Amino acid sequence: MFRSISLLLFLYAAGGLAIPLGLAQAGHPGSEPQTMYFDGYELEDGALVFRGSRTVARRDGSVAETIVFQGLAGEEIQRMEAVYDAATLALISFSRFYPLTGAGHFMYRSGDQVRMTRLSGSQHFDTEALDWSDAMMVSSALVNRIGIERHALEAGEDVEFDLLLPSRLDSVGFRFRKAGDSEVNGRQVIVIEMEPTSWFLRLLIDPIRFYMDADSPYELLEYRGVTAIFKEDGSHLDARIVYRSADSG
Repeated sequence: MFRSISLLLFLYAAGGLAIPLGLAQAGHPGSEPQTMYFDGYELEDGALVFRGSRTVARRDGSVAETIVFQGLAGEEIQRMEAVYDAATLALISFSRFYPLTGAGHFMYRSGDQVRMTRLSGSQHFDTEALDWSDAMMVSSALVNRIGIERHALEAGEDVEFDLLLPSRLDSVGFRFRKAGDSEVNGRQVIVIEMEPTSWFLRLLIDPIRFYMDADSPYELLEYRGVTAIFKEDGSHLDARIVYRSADSG
């Protein structure tokens, strides 16, 4: 059960972190929405299991994202929408909805609190309010946080934060660390691992790996790890997610 702690919110996110870093930070206050695409492969056997898109726009100092996951028949299996501060990456609002089951997770910041709701397919819901901390992060902003902390990570420093998890009505401490260098499709990459700060949880949860282009704009090329996509047995899918731009086919 502990593997579900490390959900991304494309994840995502886990999954669904499908844009270069600079897209959310650069440009004009009213930048046009930009869309990129991703393909998800089962990590164990390499089978293609889902596709998706991520649309990002900056408006009045905030970043708005919509991430859609689709099955191979084109059916929508998950939709995530998030808004966060462009400068500080602080949460404004977040929702994740599973159209096939009616389940969903929702949260927003209200003053000094984060209010969370967890909705099941039976329309039963649970709520919780957490005291806000500047260490808190929403999953959709993780790639931008990696970019902001790039020099510290490349120097061997750990970067700690509290990941907001509306599926659990809580937050959990995580950290980024540089795990090494590698290559993806002929491009040099820096591998950043994300793992719990708790030594006990590190024994139970495999790290998530972000494969970042070593050159500017520090683009995310691949993600490997647990996702917020469910398998038929109800467990979370471990996937390799490959990202591509709109003009790459």
